[in-house]
Amino acid sequence: DVYGYQYEHNGDGVIARSAEANNNASAATSSTIAPYADLQVQDLAATPSSLQSGEVLHITWKDANTGNLATAASWYDRIVVVNTSTGATLLNTTVHHDLATQGAVAAGGGLARAYDFSLPNGSAGVGELAITVTTDVYGYQYEYNAVGTAESNNAAGANATVTIAPYA
Repeated sequence: DVYGYQYEHNGDGVIARSAEANNNASAATSSTIAPYADLQVQDLAATPSSLQSGEVLHITWKDANTGNLATAASWYDRIVVVNTSTGATLLNTTVHHDLATQGAVAAGGGLARAYDFSLPNGSAGVGELAITVTTDVYGYQYEYNAVGTAESNNAAGANATVTIAPYA
């Protein structure tokens, strides 16, 4: 605790000591939350719909800014493809968004993204795939929303099935 004492002379030679009795003040203020960006992965898709081992898996998504302020930073999206049938991670990479060359994403706007990945040949590429894309994976773009999920709502998932290609 911090204690403050004040000594006052009352004019008749008596010195009075007071503490904290006259140290209160109040003021009414109001504030609002500043606008912020909120990045989310939307419209995640994997094509073609009939995949075979050794083919190119085309992954598309949109980095949507559902916040109320344009983005102000560069960031990376992480793409992970796991063969859940074997437990093998087939892809774990990032795609960069450079603010200086690609510009900001306006509030309510979106940025179309894509990545092509060649599936392994043979049985290593066969099975059920879990595809996850996470935007702003390193947290370079500060995000906020009223429900407090702006930093935890950055991922989306999709699934695909790969069959074995006919080999000679």
